[in-house]
Amino acid sequence: MDFDGQGPVDTERENVIAKRIWESYSFSRREELESVMHFPQQHNPKLRNEEEDRRPRIGLAFSSGAARGLAHIGVVAELERAGIKIDAVAGTSMGGYIGALLAAGYRAEQMEILASQMPDRSTLLRLLDFEIPPTKGLIRGMRLERYFRRSLKSLQFADLRLPLSIVATNLDTLEREVFQQGSVVQAVMASCAIPGLFRPYEIDGVRYADGAIAEPLPVPALRESGLCDLIISVNAIPTVGDLHAKPLLALGEGEHTGGAARFGHWLGAWANLAAPGNIGDTLSRSVLSLQIRLADKASAAADIAIHPVSDGASWHDYHNYRDYIALGQRTTAERLPAIRKAIEAWSAEANHGNIRATPSLQVQE
Repeated sequence: MDFDGQGPVDTERENVIAKRIWESYSFSRREELESVMHFPQQHNPKLRNEEEDRRPRIGLAFSSGAARGLAHIGVVAELERAGIKIDAVAGTSMGGYIGALLAAGYRAEQMEILASQMPDRSTLLRLLDFEIPPTKGLIRGMRLERYFRRSLKSLQFADLRLPLSIVATNLDTLEREVFQQGSVVQAVMASCAIPGLFRPYEIDGVRYADGAIAEPLPVPALRESGLCDLIISVNAIPTVGDLHAKPLLALGEGEHTGGAARFGHWLGAWANLAAPGNIGDTLSRSVLSLQIRLADKASAAADIAIHPVSDGASWHDYHNYRDYIALGQRTTAERLPAIRKAIEAWSAEANHGNIRATPSLQVQE
C-alpha cells in the first residue's frame, strides 16, 4: 500500500519498507530495541486453566489525548510492577497506538524508549508533511505512518499477543468503526487522523478520521468484544475543571518592545500551527469540547477508572514524555487498591459459583 493509504494493501511491499526502516537504525539502537521487544508469529490467546478461570479477564481501555496519552505508558508500567495481567486492550487515537504496542508484546520499558525519540518540538515538526494545496487536510500523514511502522512493522491483528480493538470514525457513514482485523498500522492511522489537520485516511476506498470524534474512550468497544470481565479505563482527556480554561491573552503592550523581538514573536506564532489561536489550537479545542463529555460517560461505565491529567498539559508536548509517564504511574498506584478489591470481589463470586467461569479463549484461525 502507499503511505497515504491509497490503493490496495501490498503486504510484500510493507515488509520491504519495514525492513528498510529497521535497517536505518544504528547497531546500538537495534540492540537496545531488540532487548525489550517481542513480536509473536501468530495470534495465540493464552488458554485459561481452572485456576485462571477464577481470575477475571481484565481489559484496558486507552483514551485519545495526543501527548497526554503518553500517560498510558505509565499505567502499563505500574500494572506490570503490580503483577496485574491484561487480557485485552482497546484504544482510540494515541490510545490506539499505545494499545497496539501493548498487544504486540511491548513492555512499558520499550514504550518509553520509543517515546524518547521525540525529545523536542523540532523532532515533532519533522513528522509533519504538509499538503499543497491543503484541500483535504493540512498534513498528509505519510511521515507519521512511517514512524508508526518503525515500531509496529507490518503486523496484522491476527499476529498480536492480545486481542486489540482500535476505534476510528467512518466519515462516509458518520459512525464509529472498530478495527479488530487487518493491518494494525492502518487502523492506528485511521484512528489518529485529526480532522482538519490530517487528510482523512483511506482504507479500501473508505475515509476515516480520528476515533475521538465518535468514541474517545473505548470502554463500549471493549465491553462489546465480550473478552473482559473487568474493564479499567484510562482517560487522559482533561475535564473542563481540569483545563481551568481562560480566554486567550493578547500580547501586553510592555512586552517585546524591540522591533526584532516583536518580529520574532510574530513569526513564531505564525509558523506554529499549535500556537494559541492558530488553526491547530482551534481545531484541537473544538474536538476536545466533544471528547470531554463522551469520555466522562465512558469512564462511568468502566469498572475502575484512572484519570491521569495535570494542569498546563498540552496536546503537542511530546518532549515532556517523562512527566506524562510518571503521571500515569502515580495515578495508577493510587487506584491499585480499588483494582485489587475488584479482582478479589469477582474471584470470590466465581469461587461461590455466582459467576460463570470464563470460557477458554480459542485460537483464531
